[in-house]
Amino acid sequence: MSDNDMDNLMKMLQGLEKQWGSMQDILANDGNNAASATRVPGSTIQQQGIVPQSAPPQSVPPQYNTVPSSSSFDASPLPDKSQLDVYNPSIPSALPSYSAPSGSRQAEPEGNALLIKRMQALAQMNNVKTEEIKKFRTAIDIAFILDLTRSMDPWLDVTRLKIRQITQELAVKYPDSIARFSFVGYKDFDKNTLQPFYVVHDFNTAQAILDKISNLQCDGGDDFCEDVLGAFSQLTSLSWRAKTRLVIFVADAPAHHEYFHDCGPQNDRFHNCPDPAGRGPNTAEELMRFLANSEIEVC
Repeated sequence: MSDNDMDNLMKMLQGLEKQWGSMQDILANDGNNAASATRVPGSTIQQQGIVPQSAPPQSVPPQYNTVPSSSSFDASPLPDKSQLDVYNPSIPSALPSYSAPSGSRQAEPEGNALLIKRMQALAQMNNVKTEEIKKFRTAIDIAFILDLTRSMDPWLDVTRLKIRQITQELAVKYPDSIARFSFVGYKDFDKNTLQPFYVVHDFNTAQAILDKISNLQCDGGDDFCEDVLGAFSQLTSLSWRAKTRLVIFVADAPAHHEYFHDCGPQNDRFHNCPDPAGRGPNTAEELMRFLANSEIEVC
């Protein structure tokens, strides 16, 4: 569901609630008006709504059709639109409008039918909201960050295995949950061109990610430190949506710069300066703020 669709839904829901309140006021006023009809002593002109004083009218409230419902409508706020647009629920795009003519009771049967439709639409929206909240609460986004240099070759196979295991366990323990996976692979800057190396696959199903990384291989790696900051920077471009957000970081070497290790300059070409992309300790602090603000946990 797009942002515009979500905004329209919220406006439509608020409008329905206001119109529902207005309808109740109209019906209440109609009943009060019928009970307070003018009485003229001795008059027998009943077609004008006037009856003899000796026979005061008995107020009979108007009867309206009702629709049995198993649950009442909950008017609490819907989840944030950014949390629901991934599910794209089917919701009525428009509802008929009705306003009874002032002082007229002729349109009452049509008003009853439209009132029933409104109540049914509100109940449907409430059911959709409940289902979407349930999906949202049990959904999980998992991003794997993996060092793809030569020493990490065994861990690439482990990553593939873990994606399958996580999917199977979630299906058993939380059958209604929605699990999405993403993958960020990285190496170090090329020793000649100083260009970085990344393999980034945005969130998708487990099988889709497994298919995309099936032919990956681990190789290369000159000095001990690797482009860890560059890999974590790729997280900012992923489409995080689920309430539970997790990063699984698999590596055997630290980031460049002495701020992150004590390996000495012999093991780090960018020991006391920013890397070729200009990243350093300040970048790490910015990334930590991003992870905290986005409620992403790293393990």
